[in-house]
Amino acid sequence: MLKQPRRGASGFTLLELFVVIAIIGILTAIAVPNLLSAQKKARYSRAASDTKTAVNQGLVYSNDKNANPGNMKALRDGGYANIPDSDPWGRNWSYSPAFADTSSPVVLGELGVCSNGPATATSCPTWPLTDVPQSVTEGAVGYSSVYGAFGGLQAANYPNRSQESITDNRSCLSGQSQEEEGCGRAPKPESGIAKTSVTSP
Repeated sequence: MLKQPRRGASGFTLLELFVVIAIIGILTAIAVPNLLSAQKKARYSRAASDTKTAVNQGLVYSNDKNANPGNMKALRDGGYANIPDSDPWGRNWSYSPAFADTSSPVVLGELGVCSNGPATATSCPTWPLTDVPQSVTEGAVGYSSVYGAFGGLQAANYPNRSQESITDNRSCLSGQSQEEEGCGRAPKPESGIAKTSVTSP
């Protein structure tokens, strides 16, 4: 025998259901953009960190090997940095000509690595850099041994380095100041032939 529903029992009204759906929609509209923004910030932070590490460890690599690394795989294989072959957006890194040149003896020049960021078109600057690249919102992000960090999530995210510091780095990379303190590459040792001074009588 079927039980008869009790009189007076009621469920949600249509209006109440609409209110609940509206609240869920509002919360979703707030949460999703924040989640995507946090994910984007994390990718930019990772790209900025990876490019800086790659350049700094590339300088160490060139001192040790008398050649530039060429790519991230060489840094990983040598135990210098554990950076994947692709940037956080799954795209290939952009390397400066000196970084990509693996010939020995080492090729002096600007070591630089860049990520195009989320842009579908290439947004990394042309290597070698002639100045600190102009930052574009949600554009490229990278690091140069001459100009330091550039680009990022927000335009002008990184301050320009002083012209004095840039000039010092340029002289280092051109080979004019290899023995000065602060240059990325250590001076190469002299040949094994000992030099003796002869004093004329």
